[in-house]
Amino acid sequence: MVRKSLFRTISRSLIRQLCENGFDLVEAVDLINEMLGEVVSLGLKNSPQADAAKPSQGEVTPTAGQYPDAGDLEVLKGDGKVDIDDGAYIRALRKSDCGTLRTWQADPEIVASLASRRLQHVLASEDDWDSQRQFTDLFVICRKGDDQVVGMLGFTEVDRETKQAEFSKMIGEPSERGKGRARGATKALLNYGFDVLGLNRIYLHTLDGHLKNIRLNQSLGFQFEGLLQQAVLIDGKLRDVAVMALLKSQHRPADSPK
Repeated sequence: MVRKSLFRTISRSLIRQLCENGFDLVEAVDLINEMLGEVVSLGLKNSPQADAAKPSQGEVTPTAGQYPDAGDLEVLKGDGKVDIDDGAYIRALRKSDCGTLRTWQADPEIVASLASRRLQHVLASEDDWDSQRQFTDLFVICRKGDDQVVGMLGFTEVDRETKQAEFSKMIGEPSERGKGRARGATKALLNYGFDVLGLNRIYLHTLDGHLKNIRLNQSLGFQFEGLLQQAVLIDGKLRDVAVMALLKSQHRPADSPK
C-alpha cells in the first residue's frame, strides 16, 4: 500500500510539473508513454519488477486472431455468450447479476473511479428492470469453470441518429485484474459496437489521473478529445475528466494485420 501511494504521488507530481511548464494533459500522457517506451528499449523490461508484471502460467493474454467477428457477436443480443480468452467469456447483463454487482460497491478501486457511478445507476433500476431498455447493450465478463461474474462493460447513451454511444468497463473482482480481461472484452465489444450496433463513434470518460486506464484506452485506439474540468466529485474532491473517442474509420479490427 505504501509503494502504491508513493507511485501515485510521484505520478501526480510529474503530471502537475509538466502541465505547469506548458504541457496539456494529452501531451503529458504522451510524454510519459514515450518514457515508458524508452525503459523497454533500454532492456529494463527484464528487471525483476517487469518480470513480476508478466502474466504467470495460466493467465491468458488475448491474441489478435481470437476475437469474434460481427456474425459471432450477434448471439450477444440473446442469451448467447462469446469467449474472450481461454478463461473467460462475455454475455448479456441480467437482473440476477445485481447481487454480485452490489458487492463491488465497497471495493476501493471502484470507489475511486467513475465505475462507481455506473454501478449505482444500474443497481438503482433493479426494481424496474424490465423497462430499462438502456441496459440491453451492457454485458458481464464471466469466469469459465464456475461462471462467476467478474466484470461489466458495454454501451449506454446509445444515439441511433448520430450513431454514437458511451462505453464503460470495469473489473469488479480484484483477483481477476491484471489478466487482460478488460482488454479482451473491450476488443470484442468494439467490434460489436461498430459492426452489430452500427455505431460510428464510441466515446468514454476517464479520470484525468488514471494513467493505467488512459494507456489501455490509447492502446485500443481511443484518442483524446478534451478535458471536462472539475466535472465529478470523488472522495470529496472535484476531479477533471478526460473524454476519449474512437471512430469507425479509425478502428482496426483485432484480427487485421498491423
